[in-house]
Amino acid sequence: MASSILTVPTDENLSRLAKRFKEVDPSAIRTVHLFVHAATELSNDIEKFFARHGLSTGRFSAMMILFRDTGRGLRQNEVADVLGVKPATMTGLIDGLEKQGFVRRENDPSDRRGTIVRLTPAGVKILEKIAPDYFTRMSQLMKSFSPSERSAFSKYLDKARGNIGAMTL
Repeated sequence: MASSILTVPTDENLSRLAKRFKEVDPSAIRTVHLFVHAATELSNDIEKFFARHGLSTGRFSAMMILFRDTGRGLRQNEVADVLGVKPATMTGLIDGLEKQGFVRRENDPSDRRGTIVRLTPAGVKILEKIAPDYFTRMSQLMKSFSPSERSAFSKYLDKARGNIGAMTL
């Protein structure tokens, strides 16, 4: 992998920085860099996995939300809310999935202005094909952690996510 600003710094480099800048907390900086580095690698690998199937993480996520509600369908804004994306982003995701034949839009019978999005049989088929492999890969990623370590790791990640808003970059 190419070197970048987010490359994990060595202990020696962190010690030098701590001598020069009083704000440097070597263990905090190392931990954040390790986290960002791992998250970036994981994100890149997940995108490659989905790309082999003509999807992206966003498209797969939208399809999984619709899969949970197979039959009734969801309003496009409901899917956007669950994913935490803007309506315009959701429109692009659904447009792409519709072009691929994985979803279809229907008029919302309870609101003429609304649209219901449903998985097509082709959408269900692709999910049934790739979801088991995806879930196996996620399980493999965490296989060296015990259940209690996974629980603690999840709590630590939630705690870190809670601090992200406090950063002023």
